[in-house]
Amino acid sequence: MAAAEKNIISKARASYASYTADDPAYLDDLEKDFAASANAWRTYRDTYCQAEPLVQGMSRNEQDALSTACKMSITRSRIAQLEQLAKSIP
Repeated sequence: MAAAEKNIISKARASYASYTADDPAYLDDLEKDFAASANAWRTYRDTYCQAEPLVQGMSRNEQDALSTACKMSITRSRIAQLEQLAKSIP
């Protein structure tokens, strides 16, 4: 996932470099906000995947394995989402 995130920032920096002529902080703000959203997404994923097995009535003995499977599944979906976002950058 880190590679997909780096790809987005790299493509954005290359494609939107001219924006800094009118807005010098544009790319720095983009990178800062994107990093904050990535961190928030990871927090969401981790807490959701900790809760999901318990919400489904699974025992605590199964929670770790089910949480790991949940994280893997959600992360794969997130990578696909990030790849689509990267494709939208001209």
